[in-house]
Amino acid sequence: MSAYAFVGGRVLVGRELRHATIVVEGSRIRDVLGADDAVGDIEVTDASGLVIVPGFIDTHVHGALGRNLMEASAEAVGVVSRHLAMRGVTSYVAATATVPLPDIEASLSALSSLSSGESADDEAGLLGIHLEGPFISPDRPGVHRREFLLEPTANHIDRVIDAAVGALRICTIAPELAQGLAAIERLTSAGVVPSIGHTNADAVTTSRAIDAGAARATHLWNAMPPVHHRAPGPVTAILADSRVRPEIVADGIHVSAEMLAAHFAIEPIAERMMLVSDGSDVTGLPDGPHQRWEGTLVSLTDGVARAQSGSIAGSTSSILDGVRTLSAAGVSLADALYSASTSPAESLGYTHIGRIARGAKADLVILDEALAVRRVVLRGRELGP
Repeated sequence: MSAYAFVGGRVLVGRELRHATIVVEGSRIRDVLGADDAVGDIEVTDASGLVIVPGFIDTHVHGALGRNLMEASAEAVGVVSRHLAMRGVTSYVAATATVPLPDIEASLSALSSLSSGESADDEAGLLGIHLEGPFISPDRPGVHRREFLLEPTANHIDRVIDAAVGALRICTIAPELAQGLAAIERLTSAGVVPSIGHTNADAVTTSRAIDAGAARATHLWNAMPPVHHRAPGPVTAILADSRVRPEIVADGIHVSAEMLAAHFAIEPIAERMMLVSDGSDVTGLPDGPHQRWEGTLVSLTDGVARAQSGSIAGSTSSILDGVRTLSAAGVSLADALYSASTSPAESLGYTHIGRIARGAKADLVILDEALAVRRVVLRGRELGP
């Protein structure tokens, strides 16, 4: 296998941007060297003035370009995977919507098969599935359809775990549901990461959910009660507990730029934050009326999707858009990039992606100083135009 190196660029190593040399061999990073270290007789690319970061990991994305991942066809997954890869996402988790349980099971089964194979050279890797709904609060459904919401009984939990055949990575759940805490324990024992979301829980119930194994929070602030100083709700319990990594949609619309900056200004919280896109079917489509795969009617105006009720209906922004929003809000670039790559990978126990280190997969994004994508390297191979 031939080796090559990127030299002269600033590289995200851990949560620090520093000048370093990256040596790639095959699909892996062979070494990370000092800026002045010799690389030997291999091909060298001058990355001076550029920023080299781990491929972004989107752990909550539903679709793009009119396709929904719940279609669970090779064609739909391919369209979304290529769209993501061109925007620096090298691995992702397919998120679901609330539809009748048999339809969910069918999608889980087909997505499981698609996630078990090798991705094409121009496609982001499908890591598995994020079940968002049907085990959520009818008081905080967002655009999920209330008529298909379910109690997370042992039978229902076992059905989705079985249907996913080992590919279920994350399950959003409202812990205040009658069997919510028991479901969190059941999911955890099955190797699925429970994520607190679409919830009306108070702080005490949220803390009990974390004790039971909930280690994530789904799009923090959205589909949750606001914070009041005498009724702190779930957000305060999530931010105060180091065992939980919160997702956040950093488009400046789901959460304001000022609030985004406040999270990253607090060190114990900053290192746990994870950027997600929550990208939907209408990502990349022109403004106007659209219908999502599960039947939700949305209107897209200036890139913002809203349901007929006026509520935000997912996102059309990318992980890189979130990095740019954070940077413009004053968050350090290193922290913004870490939250887009390493933190989401670690939230699912992955150590071979989302980081630049010896032996890690050679998934890299090369940005210019304006944070525009200059190159994407997928599994050691540069993505073509």
